[in-house]
Amino acid sequence: PVFQNIAPGDIVTFRLYAWGGSGATSNATTGIGKSSSVKSAISLMVRGTTNDSPVPVLPSNLSEKIAGWSLPIKGSELDELSASTINSDLTSAKLTRGGGLVKSDLNYGFVSTSNVTNALDDAEQNNEYYSIDLVTKAGRYTSLSKMLYRYRRTSTGPVYYQWKYVIAGGTPVAIGTPNSFTSTLSEGVDIQLDLAEVAALKNIAPSTNVSLRLYLWGNSSAASANGFGRFNHATTTFDNIYISGAITQNPLLALTAQKEGTGIKLNWQTENEQNGTSFE
Repeated sequence: PVFQNIAPGDIVTFRLYAWGGSGATSNATTGIGKSSSVKSAISLMVRGTTNDSPVPVLPSNLSEKIAGWSLPIKGSELDELSASTINSDLTSAKLTRGGGLVKSDLNYGFVSTSNVTNALDDAEQNNEYYSIDLVTKAGRYTSLSKMLYRYRRTSTGPVYYQWKYVIAGGTPVAIGTPNSFTSTLSEGVDIQLDLAEVAALKNIAPSTNVSLRLYLWGNSSAASANGFGRFNHATTTFDNIYISGAITQNPLLALTAQKEGTGIKLNWQTENEQNGTSFE
């Protein structure tokens, strides 16, 4: 928790202490570096996101990673990509393209090209979106809390984006407002999608398909590659897309707390009550 919602202007320092060396010659050195033969390698990296306001610090029962994708070298050649890590209560977790996107070549990425579009309406009409689809097993309820992903684009790639969710093939519903990228992202940038306050993404019924769609527009070239990616070096194998949440046998029960005078008023809802003695 100490590394969540660090205040603007605060300095956070990570220190690496090392000891136990056996010599004092010029060869007895230590530090952070990379192989001279792999000059494109990323040797030091801190992952996280920045926001213009604090984001919710999630309870532990909503912070479990339920699906993650570690992109293969030639992921851009695939029509769809199944999750590398997946909760045992999910029947499937896939990354796909909408019909308006065309596979494009970019190592360590799941990327595409598209028509030159100037507005979200164009992207929607042309089905220019990426989709992450999750389906839970029978008897299991899904609640989503957040997604962290790495997005890459070439200099002429889409400038704007909007996330939407679709439940059971229904109408796409916006998550937040449209946003924009401020620079070329050839190496990519980590972005967090906050789902904690989206009520429709809590207690999703068993065996229901839920889709998270990323619509993109504002590109100045139809040849510009964009999409999900990871750092260039092949040894970077962590999940570059992951979704956190919870999967339960019963719906998660509602609980709210509100200050009232010098005390706290709690309101909660139970699925059923039988032979109970008290609540703590």
